[in-house]
Amino acid sequence: MDTPRDILQRHGLRAKHSWGQNFLGDADVLEGITDALELSEGEPVVELGPGLGHLTRFLAATGARVTAVEKDRDMIAVLEKEAIAGVRVVSGNAATVDFAEVAGVPELKVAGNLPYHLTSSILFQVLEQREHVTRAVFTLQKEVVDR
Repeated sequence: MDTPRDILQRHGLRAKHSWGQNFLGDADVLEGITDALELSEGEPVVELGPGLGHLTRFLAATGARVTAVEKDRDMIAVLEKEAIAGVRVVSGNAATVDFAEVAGVPELKVAGNLPYHLTSSILFQVLEQREHVTRAVFTLQKEVVDR
């Protein structure tokens, strides 16, 4: 598996720290998130802020139908060039997107490695849309959890 640095270099990009971009590349953590979702083949899952697609690859490997919602045009271009099988990339803001609408289903699971500055608004979205969300698994920065 390529590291986040490898993928960024391959595409001539850098992390946008002003956007809170921190790319998760630890295979054990990615596998843990995927396992915690308890995905079945063909089951819909919305990934919020897929970035370079590390978690996306793990989610897709389960056979789930992955809808990756990304705001950053550079990351969308990376995801489209990387062409991860079973993944549909959607341009959108994770803090305002209607999960069921983008996935095209009434029930789904949600996952993501949430940026510090959007964590609260995304968690409120999950709560507001809870009738559609059967399971949600996120990584959060320690500072957010402590707060």
